[in-house]
Amino acid sequence: MSVDGKISQHSHKPAHFTSSHDKAHLEQQISLCDGIIFGGSTLRAYSTTMTVKNPQWLAERAKRGQPPQPLNFVCSVSGKFDLNCRFFQQPVSRILLTTTEGLTNCQKYVNNSAYFEEVMVSEKGGKEGINWLEITAKLAEKGLEKIAILGGGELMASLWAENLIDDLWVTICPVILGGKDAPSSVGGRALDLPLSLELIEVKRIEQELFLHYSNPK
Repeated sequence: MSVDGKISQHSHKPAHFTSSHDKAHLEQQISLCDGIIFGGSTLRAYSTTMTVKNPQWLAERAKRGQPPQPLNFVCSVSGKFDLNCRFFQQPVSRILLTTTEGLTNCQKYVNNSAYFEEVMVSEKGGKEGINWLEITAKLAEKGLEKIAILGGGELMASLWAENLIDDLWVTICPVILGGKDAPSSVGGRALDLPLSLELIEVKRIEQELFLHYSNPK
């Protein structure tokens, strides 16, 4: 994020202010995961997902018995996507997370592995969105132990609201974006109570700061 806490200048627009160091850091973190979750707005902004390409990290995944790429979960209440975006040609396993309401817009994806290999429905989500306690229980049943949440801000807010995040990595980039409508790293409504985190590590690479926090819960 920028120094003033923004992740983009405009909603649904990709960020172009991060460095190659930050991208490598993100790839390494993803390489350690069984799955990654990102929102439909993030997919619409970037049209792709981050994949593991580093030969060392691919080899380490193989040693751990993991497939080359983690499962990709797209969280979308609307279930509406551009089916021509590059994401649907990338060599990853794709699963859609949606609600019973969103399922009405997803019929073309059901049983069509060209798009999503599976559609997971949050039965109790409804108009309020995804029921994350229900979904995380389903993910645990699949044997997924480590999952990365890649944003955007609305998705992050919904998971923080249920206090379901264990660790947080933040890269602070030396830019100011400004703008009251520019999305922040945690959007949505305010949390009922502030969550206190514990700072684990601070690392500087050139002009960026890499912060690692844990959630003591």
